[in-house]
Amino acid sequence: MSAASQVSAFCRDVAKCKEVWTIQFEDNSFLKWQNPDGSEVFPVWSTESRVKRALKLSEEFQGGVAVSFKWQVFLQDWLPKLLNNNVGLGPNWAGENLSGWSFEAQELIERVRKTPGFRE
Repeated sequence: MSAASQVSAFCRDVAKCKEVWTIQFEDNSFLKWQNPDGSEVFPVWSTESRVKRALKLSEEFQGGVAVSFKWQVFLQDWLPKLLNNNVGLGPNWAGENLSGWSFEAQELIERVRKTPGFRE
């Protein structure tokens, strides 16, 4: 699946199910990715099966578990922190190296909101 397809699937799934998934570790931390330029990205997935597939592909994430947040909780609790810390979002990253596109958090939120059939 191409990176563009990953983004489209993310928006479509989140618009339908109103959930965002990520990886949480035993110490209650969440997966964050650091890019070579020093910027941080918070990988998010649109379904439990997608995040579990990512967990299986990387030994680096052993001990991590798939956790979900309702869309409204994500917007109210997570989005302000991500924006304040200039952390991007990486929707539906896949493959052994967890690759895909990164977006400024607000941009990805707007893409979800513009998805046909989306209702807050």
